[in-house]
Amino acid sequence: MADTSAIAPYTASCGGGLILNKDVYNMQPGEALQLTNFEPSVEGGYRRLNGTTLYNSTIVPQVSASTERVQMSAIFNGIIVAARGGTVSTGTTSGSWTSRATSKGTANTYDFDKYNYNGTNKIIIATGEAAAFTLDTSYAEDIINATGGGTAPTNPKFVKSFANHMFYGGMSNSTHSVIFSGPFTEDDFDTNAGEIKVGDVVTGLKVFRDELFIFCQRKIFKITGTSSSNFALAEVAKNVGTIAHHSIQEVSGDLLFLSADGIRTVAGTERIGDVELGTISKFWTIYRRWI
Repeated sequence: MADTSAIAPYTASCGGGLILNKDVYNMQPGEALQLTNFEPSVEGGYRRLNGTTLYNSTIVPQVSASTERVQMSAIFNGIIVAARGGTVSTGTTSGSWTSRATSKGTANTYDFDKYNYNGTNKIIIATGEAAAFTLDTSYAEDIINATGGGTAPTNPKFVKSFANHMFYGGMSNSTHSVIFSGPFTEDDFDTNAGEIKVGDVVTGLKVFRDELFIFCQRKIFKITGTSSSNFALAEVAKNVGTIAHHSIQEVSGDLLFLSADGIRTVAGTERIGDVELGTISKFWTIYRRWI
């Protein structure tokens, strides 16, 4: 039998945090009623927010109007790749920005992934309004046009590298499927390439735990396998999907995404290869009812 004589309870007091459920007469010393630029500290009490600083004091160039938003930013090859008003530019910590690709649309659907198939680092970008394209370490634009054979996907919105194949989704002429290239190439759609139909409008792609999750309007699927010879499609959820592909993020080992009824998770369970769904917030539903 285990010896429990040395086991004793220990009470950990958690300090800090903004107090909103007490009046000033019942608050304890050290509790905060109002906080500006502070957050709870892991050591107890509060800490001042460190804040942010400009990466480059020169703004990303606009194309036609100052109201155009920066629609994408990514660190690639030690510099920033940013998109604004349909133009993709690169920049360092000072000086002007350099235009790398133009006329990519204004629908704010930029999606990208970084990969290396042949010893050269690349970033691939999709917008939903033009053909996908890549930039390598020389930052030369290379449009995906089925150089290796087959038919290239038309104006994909989403792109992700998985199992050494490039997957494309959100094409206007094939909204209910994903197209993948041959192995170790992004532009061969003939040799060991293919198309997987999911039966719902694809709204996002995300690689998680060596699986490719396909988010749709009302369903979630995942692809497992290591090559086109053993890719397998499995349904993860019915009547649940995402309404914003940018909301699909990995946080603390789980996938978070915005669904029609709030922020949900695709949580990895203790069983390898298995997942479960959970709800984090109903805020979105409440918000929609008031607007």
